[in-house]
Amino acid sequence: MTEEVVRDLIQARELLPTCRVVGVHMILSPEPQTAIEVAKTTGLSRRTVTNSLTELLDVGVVRKDHHGLWVGEVR
Repeated sequence: MTEEVVRDLIQARELLPTCRVVGVHMILSPEPQTAIEVAKTTGLSRRTVTNSLTELLDVGVVRKDHHGLWVGEVR
């Protein structure tokens, strides 16, 4: 299941490359994280990560938990 989600995410032409990188990271690292933690891990800026996470939230790849942390969603 996770492999299919990652493959679909990598091949999603409607998403920017940074969104794909952040999305794959979130799917493969399922623990709740802040945007700053994701930025440190991926090497992207916090603003880029925040924008990517917001876009991924709209397409259902990530969600926010009750603490406001980002969590990858495996459909």
